[in-house]
Amino acid sequence: MINNLTPKIKYILDSQLRKTKRRMVQFKRNASMKHSNSFNYAVQQNPHSITYMLTGNLDYYLEHGRKGGKRPPFNAIYKWIDDKHIAYKDEAEHRSIAFLISRKIAKSGTKLSSQNAQTIFSDFFNQVTKNQIRGCLVKEYENEISKQIKQVKL
Repeated sequence: MINNLTPKIKYILDSQLRKTKRRMVQFKRNASMKHSNSFNYAVQQNPHSITYMLTGNLDYYLEHGRKGGKRPPFNAIYKWIDDKHIAYKDEAEHRSIAFLISRKIAKSGTKLSSQNAQTIFSDFFNQVTKNQIRGCLVKEYENEISKQIKQVKL
């Protein structure tokens, strides 16, 4: 019975993947587009179960934020400045901005960390998708049971 659900489940997963990518933009976590463009999902379907998960370039700090206490990699901040189109006059100012941002992160952490937020992408994808697939399965089983009951002659 589960085997004919593949197109329905694929539709749900594709829809949730698009919503998760939009969520990255909403939370301003997609400056370089490398994270959301790498997102996909994996599905393993057996006769009695379905396993799925969000895959891709899921960076821990992107989802959870970063606590203060340690500087992030300088090159990552340096590139992030370009990805965010932050203006600078010359190379010296570009390096200075990167240094100041990394020092601020080392001192205070990032917003997600300070808000003690739950993960904003994989949890969202997994929970909402699970609920939708569960609803799809319940409906499919109800239809199958109804057909079988109608076939029983009293």
